[in-house]
This record gives sequence, C-alpha cells and structure tokens, in this order.
Amino acid sequence: MSDDRKETKREDEILISRFLGGDTSAFDALVRKYRDRVIHIAYRVVQDQDEAVDVSQEVFVKVFRSLNRFSGKSSFYTWLYRIATNLAIDHRRRSKRILEFRDELKTDDDESETQLVAKVFDPRDKAIDEQLEKHIHEEINELPEHHRMVVLLRDVEDYSYAEIAEILGCSIGTVMSRLHYAREKLQKKLQKYL
Repeated sequence: MSDDRKETKREDEILISRFLGGDTSAFDALVRKYRDRVIHIAYRVVQDQDEAVDVSQEVFVKVFRSLNRFSGKSSFYTWLYRIATNLAIDHRRRSKRILEFRDELKTDDDESETQLVAKVFDPRDKAIDEQLEKHIHEEINELPEHHRMVVLLRDVEDYSYAEIAEILGCSIGTVMSRLHYAREKLQKKLQKYL
C-alpha cells in the first residue's frame, strides 16, 4: 500500500471514529471527500448524471446507517466503493424494468420518448475520437454485468486485482478470468470500428 493510501486510510479511520463518537460533522467530511468519486462510480453503471447523483445519495444514507458495522478489515473507500457499485447495479436493474414496462405501454406515435430514453450522456467532450469512445462505452455496457464491472474497475478505475476481488466479493482468480473473457469479447466487438 502506498504512503498516500496509508495516510488516506488513517484520515478515514479518524473521521469514522469521531462520527461513531457522536460528531456528525465528521460524516459530513467523509461525504465531501468521497461524493464526487461515488457519483463517478454510479455514473459508470447507470450512464445518467442525474441518476448517478440519486444513487450517491442512497449510498451515503446507507453508509450513515451502517457505518457502525464497518469492520476496518479493508479501507473505508473499498467498503464505500462496494456499496456504491451494488446500489448502482440495483438502480440500473430497477430502471431497466421500468423502461421495459414503458416500452410495453408505448405506442408507435411516441417517437419523442423513444429518443429521450435512447439518449446517452457522455462527459468526455475532449476525447480524441469521440465516435470510437462512444462505441467502446456502448460495447462495455452491452457486456454481462459481471464482465462489465471488472472492466470498469480495472481498466477505467485502475484498481488492483486484489482490490477488485474485495469490492466484488470474489477471488482474484475469478477477477482475472472475468477480465480476460470481457476483454476478449470487447476486442471481437470493436474490430468492426477499428
């Protein structure tokens, strides 16, 4: 573990201890410290900025209620990341069911809603090749969830295999296997764009 990560872990432990001792401003400090990262995690899963903000609020409510059960075996951020990932996945599943239900109710005349649902927010305005970037994101989103998450955690968020295993609650070997198959699928799908 790098010195920066050790220092961050110590700072988090102090804030958690203060919060558990009754200092609610310590929790506010944790929220300020990790809010943007949690929104980013959620956005990677739900692909909508407003929904990502909603998910982040759910995450911090859950953390507030369960911080007394945080064991400290992993870093606070790893624990937080796992909560954020799981809640974002749950949110995406709920949204998908709602969209499927809307599609069943939709008439052919309802073009504007179809266009609204299909719109994807992409904050990477400065990408060298926006079209390729778009295709990469689309293909990542089409991966099965267990493959999509390892790609996002490893290739986008740059987590180690051990950290990913801890976040997803599986073995390092499983992470490596999922990543291998996910990258293989992506490579085949992206051939037509390259």
